[in-house]
Amino acid sequence: MKRFNAVPALLLAALIAALSLTGCGYGGSATDSDSPHDKSSAVQPASEESTVSDEVPKLYDSDVEFDWQSLYYERLRVLDTNVYSECALIYVDDDDVPELFLKTAATASRDYLCSIDKSGLFVNTSFLDPVDSLMYIERQGSVMTMSCYDQVAYYEEMGYRFDPNGQYRKEAKIYSFNGELVREEHSYYKDLDDLADDDGLYDTNYADEESGVRIPEDIKGYFDADIAVYAETYPIGTIIDLLKGLRKDPDLKAGQYDSASPPVITYNEFTKTIRYYGNDLTVSYKIPQIDLRGGDIDTVNKEILDDMTPLVDEIESNGAAEHLYYKMIDYRAFLSNGVLSLVIDKTGTGGTDGPSTKVIYNIDLSAKKRINNICLLNSFGTDCAKVEAAFEKYNEADYYDVRDNSEYPLTDMGYDDAVYDRLIKMTLEMFSPVGTHMFFDDKGDLHIYYYRAWIAGAGYTGEEMTVGKSELVG
Repeated sequence: MKRFNAVPALLLAALIAALSLTGCGYGGSATDSDSPHDKSSAVQPASEESTVSDEVPKLYDSDVEFDWQSLYYERLRVLDTNVYSECALIYVDDDDVPELFLKTAATASRDYLCSIDKSGLFVNTSFLDPVDSLMYIERQGSVMTMSCYDQVAYYEEMGYRFDPNGQYRKEAKIYSFNGELVREEHSYYKDLDDLADDDGLYDTNYADEESGVRIPEDIKGYFDADIAVYAETYPIGTIIDLLKGLRKDPDLKAGQYDSASPPVITYNEFTKTIRYYGNDLTVSYKIPQIDLRGGDIDTVNKEILDDMTPLVDEIESNGAAEHLYYKMIDYRAFLSNGVLSLVIDKTGTGGTDGPSTKVIYNIDLSAKKRINNICLLNSFGTDCAKVEAAFEKYNEADYYDVRDNSEYPLTDMGYDDAVYDRLIKMTLEMFSPVGTHMFFDDKGDLHIYYYRAWIAGAGYTGEEMTVGKSELVG
């Protein structure tokens, strides 16, 4: 397993505020009308607070071929139910694959919006800032979150000493979503000392004649609350049972493949010394191609060339420093249990290499198709729950290694042990075996590329973890 390197220079920065209180669920979007896309009775002005429903949600009819139901099922199955008890399936963008809203019951944990990426292979996870209620405009890619939370209690639970101007904060934030969640600049917040204060955002002392949310005027221009709906929550167990019955092929495995050698060749390889900001720097690129045709192979090969050929052309033509993104590109190829794993490693020119510096293709060679992590793990006899358990164990060990490193006395900088507990929790909450790039090597060990929470900087950075075969089988 890779141990983390020395702690970077720590900037004393609070972690991004996470989530709090109630409300989440399936959007109440599907109706009993003849057309599954008839939203006339589903889209109504938001007028009441979201509640946990005892009913089973309805889903749109869908001709989508990939098995998003199994992906969401595995995402939910490994959750800590002490932290997450409610969720929603809502249609935010304009396709027939719903988004998954995870609602936390813990004050200082985060809520998440999960979605299936365009390839249908992964569950992407984006965290939301503090959420009390969530509204969305169905199929138009617009989301608004609202909250009212105790800042002092929140930061104390996160392990920070914090003295805000007002004990409580009321917020409204708008997000756009089209396969990726993006927070827009149109936000509203106010610090206040007394929850009874009424600033037109969120009335926590619901008056008989006026209950629920009132949208501030400076938000209304960016979010049409008249056609928005609340996310309606369901117990996670209800959604798990629903998805379990809808899965298309949860036991899918890669087929047999006769050759023992990975069918991967080097398309282009070069080494060159260039002037890089006044210094000589040696760069080396090794670009692979899969030596097969048909299925997804042609698309994968084109993706690789489209990504890397322009980088090579720039360096070979002039070697200018401003065109240098990576100083090294190399690849590894593994073939076992009918799965080809092609792993392209990119090394940047300095700083922290992010998630984009590793590209992993897992391919069922008999079908010549890319596979999701469920099929990958099935092919190696591994259950998603075992991956989750191993990740939790290794994740905690790594953070405690950093915490106990006497060379970096973080307590002298105002941090305490509670910070590490919080970072472990945040990393675990962001991780899922179906939302992470991973591959098996020749020994049968599992390599996981995941997002690791940290104290300052980008919030999450990309890391690689290796879990031994012995911890995943049996």
